[in-house]
This record gives sequence, structure tokens and C-alpha cells, in this order.
Amino acid sequence: MEISNKLIQVRVPSEATIKQKILSIVTAITIGIILGIAAKLVDTPAVNPIFTDVGDRLGIWIFVATLLSVYSYSPQLAAIRIFAFFGSMLTVYYVYTTFVLHFFPGKAILFWGILAVVSPVCAYIMWYACGNGWLANIISALPVTVLMVEGFGLRNAYLPVHHHY
Repeated sequence: MEISNKLIQVRVPSEATIKQKILSIVTAITIGIILGIAAKLVDTPAVNPIFTDVGDRLGIWIFVATLLSVYSYSPQLAAIRIFAFFGSMLTVYYVYTTFVLHFFPGKAILFWGILAVVSPVCAYIMWYACGNGWLANIISALPVTVLMVEGFGLRNAYLPVHHHY
């Protein structure tokens, strides 16, 4: 009980009707379906290698999941929305891969499936990023840190190498 009292001091859940909650979950599923199709369609290096690099990286999905979680009515709804988002996105992506391209990437499905199962816990925590206090600041720094780490890798790949520093 003490932990929930401290979390309420960080951010208070808003009241939402059943209709708003259902619409919120359906929106997350729709976004997942659209992004799953888009990610699969641009997953061919011949189409555009920049889009392939963006879709293959973890950062873009963390960014979208962060937006979906912090703009939820409650941490519980954030967890449900993120699971619905990743579930629909991965289902569309790998159904297309398996049935249209006749390819079954087992290790990739396992990796992203584990991330989809863990994502509701992360979304529950991320919901508090829009709150007040030091805990909210630390939580909001987590996705930014992942994006910066991935950006550092891109810096090494695309900028010229200088030996004087």
C-alpha cells in the first residue's frame, strides 16, 4: 500500500469511461497494424535502406511505445495498450513474413515475442514519466538513453573516422 501511495504522488490516474478505454485500446491495435505493415513493406533494402535501418532498430519501437504509454489514462491501461500494440504489430509483421514471403525467422520471432511479453511492465513504469518529482525524471530518461545509445552507434557508422581525437 505504501508504494501505491508514493506512486500516486508522482502522477494521478485520470478517470476514463469504458468507451474511452476501449477506443484507446482499439487505437493502439490500429497503430500496431499500420506500423507492422509499414515496417514489413520497407524491410527490403532495395526499397530504401534508410527506412530498413529505422524499422530494424529497437529505438523507434521504444519511442512509439513511450508515446502510447504516457498518453494513457492510467498505468494499467498503458500496460494493456502496449501489449495490444506490440501484439498486433508483431502478428501482422510475421504473418506477412510467413505466408507471403514464405520465410519463418524463428529467432527474431522469439526475441520480439519476449519483448512483447515484457513490454506491459515497462509501459506501466513509463506511464509515470509525465509525473512530478525525481522519480518521473529518472523514468523519462530511460527511453532517451536508449535512443542516445543507438544514435551513438549510428555516429560511428556514418561519420568519417578522425584519428586526431
